[in-house]
Amino acid sequence: MEIDILTEFLNICDGKIFRYINCGVCSASCPVSKFMELTPQKLIFYLINNKEEVLTKNTIWLYASCLNCQARCRKDIDFSRIAYALRHIYLRELAKRKELSALEIDKLKQEELIKSPQQLFIALQRKFVYY
Repeated sequence: MEIDILTEFLNICDGKIFRYINCGVCSASCPVSKFMELTPQKLIFYLINNKEEVLTKNTIWLYASCLNCQARCRKDIDFSRIAYALRHIYLRELAKRKELSALEIDKLKQEELIKSPQQLFIALQRKFVYY
């Protein structure tokens, strides 16, 4: 995608992400981190270091919104905001590249439906219905 992911993120979210201390409590308390390509801890590290691949990993889509990570974070980092902001950036980049114009699930191929996270379709539906 060739974007400055950190700048895009900071345009949406505050700079609390720089409080990150790499303690791992977020990843240890996450019930789905074992299924993620990047644990919450690694995702934050990648984001701070401006690594664009945070958008291509399944972490932002598997995030369960249970808020265990936020409740246990010693630095008050809200991982839910991070995941939602990265989802938003991902969808916005798809729209910019004209790869996304409308959500028509009945026109998607079966293999695309199977490999895509369900949260993607929910986020797309919200984007195109309300905006």
